[in-house]
Amino acid sequence: GLRHDNAGSDDAGRIRLSFRPIVEDNVQGPVKTLFVEVGNDGNWSTVIDTSAYPELTDGNYRVVARANDNTGNSYAASNTAQDSEDVIIDNTAPDVDLVSFTILGNIITPIFTVGVDTGTPLTYSWNGGNPNVTITDLSELMPNFIAALSGSYSFDLTVTDAAGNSTTKTFSFVYSAPIFSFSQTPSPQQPQIQQPANLFSDVAFVPTDDEPEVLGAETNNERAATGVEDEDTSDILGTTSAVGEGGHKIFGIDWYWFMPILLAMIGGFWWMIAAFRRRDQEA
Repeated sequence: GLRHDNAGSDDAGRIRLSFRPIVEDNVQGPVKTLFVEVGNDGNWSTVIDTSAYPELTDGNYRVVARANDNTGNSYAASNTAQDSEDVIIDNTAPDVDLVSFTILGNIITPIFTVGVDTGTPLTYSWNGGNPNVTITDLSELMPNFIAALSGSYSFDLTVTDAAGNSTTKTFSFVYSAPIFSFSQTPSPQQPQIQQPANLFSDVAFVPTDDEPEVLGAETNNERAATGVEDEDTSDILGTTSAVGEGGHKIFGIDWYWFMPILLAMIGGFWWMIAAFRRRDQEA
């Protein structure tokens, strides 16, 4: 906002710049003064690397300009916006730290902390060049990383403040996809029953005088107790049975075998009668 007056002076005119901190809206006294040379046309401009001056710490400043010529003429600018400029000095890169991360299935989320930075706002940028991992938002501080395959992955986060200072942090993680194992259940085996080679090798038969018991048969004593006359005891095993496979048996022989014998006996009887009659007639 100031123009140098070169009248009565040579090209040695200068502009004095005073840097005054602003603390809680109050302008303090100058902490640094710099001089800028003025051109022949009376215009001037400058770029100041404030990092070269330790006195100029990060913060808000009001820079007040004063014009001087080589004869001592000067113009003291009032402390107003017209003759001064409020600037922010920020030579410190953002303070960014990776403190932890969370895993939910195949979704990994980093957790960062960012310190207070004079040069706000901050911008964030991720390099997302891995085809196996999808980043939900490349311009977010803590996006989600969705992994598709097992592996080790690394990504760089760059945090930049309004003054152009930047900090880069590397976020690395290892993802292991779950392994699913499918096994076929074997079919149940049929039970195997094995018969001993000699089933009766350990069985001994001991003879006894007791009559064998027949299922469903009554003994003489049982019949006597019930008042039934014992008429037939042929149901005992080993004796002649009244009923067999072929009907009634006599002396262990089926009854129909006695028919020829009976017929032969009748025929012999009649033959004897006929013989006695002939002898009587001849006499």
